[in-house]
Amino acid sequence: MICKHCGAEIDDNAAACMRCGSLVQKKKKPAAKRPWFIILLVFCKLAVICGVWAIIFIVGGEPSPEEFETAVPSTQEPTEEQTEPTLSPEDQFISDFCESSGLNQEIAENLYSLLSEQLLCEDIEFVGNHEQMDYNYILKADGYKLVATADNDGVYRVACGDFNMFGSEGVKYTMQDIKDRDMSNYSARCYAITEEIIKQNMLSPSSCKLAPMHKCGMARNGSLVAVRGTVEGQNAFGVMIQNDFVVEFVLTDFDNYGYDLVFLRIGNEQSGEFISLD
Repeated sequence: MICKHCGAEIDDNAAACMRCGSLVQKKKKPAAKRPWFIILLVFCKLAVICGVWAIIFIVGGEPSPEEFETAVPSTQEPTEEQTEPTLSPEDQFISDFCESSGLNQEIAENLYSLLSEQLLCEDIEFVGNHEQMDYNYILKADGYKLVATADNDGVYRVACGDFNMFGSEGVKYTMQDIKDRDMSNYSARCYAITEEIIKQNMLSPSSCKLAPMHKCGMARNGSLVAVRGTVEGQNAFGVMIQNDFVVEFVLTDFDNYGYDLVFLRIGNEQSGEFISLD
């Protein structure tokens, strides 16, 4: 470094000139300047925060969710729930029957009374008019399909499958009688028991060929079951012959195929006494 007063060379770290004694003035580094937009951004943030807090204190605090819902009106218009009165099963049946059949209300009431009080049906429903027979109507009770015959003069018949529950002679079968005679869940099991009984009473069990199940007639009343059909088997001379048979037994253990034989007839040979299922 050169002294400004005498031109002598001075050490860079010296505080004064060693020749003339003049003080050395060192240059200060200029301070870095902050960009103006950063300062402005900080100022704006502070202004927004102060403004929000000022509003909160003036209003009295942030409103609760309940106050907010009260202050802001709902855009949904209030609707009044309109519920139709529920009809009883009897009134529903009478209404449906009269509307579909065109018969008067008295007939509908008499039919429902017959079904519920005399035939002991439950869960009674009107299904519709019979498609093939006039004045015949499809009903449903306890899960069973019924057919009723009626006009404005009265109710003439109520049937369930092959069973006439009600007719000119009055009540013949109640709903419990129908359930006791239902073979829906019994046919296969009763056929197997019948095949076992027939084979045990044939001269040649290995040659025994029972008619298919759908060609055998079956009926029951509670635990008493009767089955009839045809069977082929060898006779004493080894010739295949066909005979009619009737078997009647009492189911003692449904799950394990238990039974007691009541009556058996194969061809002209029979044992036991047949009991009527009616």
